[in-house]
Amino acid sequence: MKITFVSNFLNHHQTPVADELYRRLGDGYRFISTTETPESFLKSGYPDCRAFPYNILAYESEEKRGEAQRFVDEADAVIIGSAPYSWVEKRVEAGKQTFIYSERWFKRVPRNYFSPGLWKSLFKYHFRWSRKPNVSVLCASAFLPKDLDLLGLYKGRRYKWGYFTECPKLDISEIIAKRNRERIDIFWCARFIGWKRWDLPILLAGHLKRAGYKFRLRMAGTGADWEKAKRLVERQGVGDCVKLIGTLPNAEILEKMRESSVFLFTSNRQEGWGAVLNEAMGSGCACVVGNEIGSAPYLIKDGENGFLFKSCNLEDLKKKVRLLLDDVALRERISVAAYRTMQNEWSPRNVASQFLSLNENLTPKNGVCSKS
Repeated sequence: MKITFVSNFLNHHQTPVADELYRRLGDGYRFISTTETPESFLKSGYPDCRAFPYNILAYESEEKRGEAQRFVDEADAVIIGSAPYSWVEKRVEAGKQTFIYSERWFKRVPRNYFSPGLWKSLFKYHFRWSRKPNVSVLCASAFLPKDLDLLGLYKGRRYKWGYFTECPKLDISEIIAKRNRERIDIFWCARFIGWKRWDLPILLAGHLKRAGYKFRLRMAGTGADWEKAKRLVERQGVGDCVKLIGTLPNAEILEKMRESSVFLFTSNRQEGWGAVLNEAMGSGCACVVGNEIGSAPYLIKDGENGFLFKSCNLEDLKKKVRLLLDDVALRERISVAAYRTMQNEWSPRNVASQFLSLNENLTPKNGVCSKS
């Protein structure tokens, strides 16, 4: 089987599954990078994936573009993400299997409803391609099917997908046993910008401190609202239990996740997927997650392997976190279930297997690549 993935540039959210497909298919797998990796991304900590053996840098020359286009035209299946649909027009019209890979379309309402780019794409491609049985959608957001329903597109050909991180095998019992039960470690990791709702964990910390809980909240990341966050920590009087620790290498982020009993994911509906949730669950954290985050309904079974709280609702966040802090058995049971969810359902190994099955017309009944 030959599979080709086309997107703007290869990054660390795509390499785990790409590595697994390359391991299984060898030269039958190629990733096509249509643009250079932005220097700003590399400076901010993105790994440089340009030299990966399956990555064709189509932007470098006409020769490379021609090579890339041949892989697109000849593949048994092509996935296209953040790249011009012109790359796959020829194969779509020829009736060849093609998957559109996308987050939700209407993250910002009503602004997205009036996006010229979206409507141009709808009229040029989607209204036409939606009638073609060889074109399907890989939904990198649990809310994309609802967006597609609004437009009546791709019915019956929408499949669960996402962003996928490494899922190393851990001794989860040992990790949980090492955690501090007297002073609960809570972790948050994101950019300090408005829609990440960095304010909610700090306000939560003020509530927990006043209620007499012993805890430490560490918040990793930087951003335009960093100084605002520092001032809110001061106003809430939680400088002794809330630590803003800045940007860290991913290996250190994962280490702190494994030390932490609880992970908070507080973004609003603008969070298309949120691969940090994959990492936190894979590290065995009990996660409390806003219910409008793209990955949340796919990854979290509420009350079983994590908790969902009503997006941006501080009172509901307080309620769900206090449930975990008050009940050590519940907290640890959810931690184990989160880890097993990532190992058994959302690991790169399983994602590759599910996608290959889908291409053999064996649609999985549950999890990745099942109908959404």
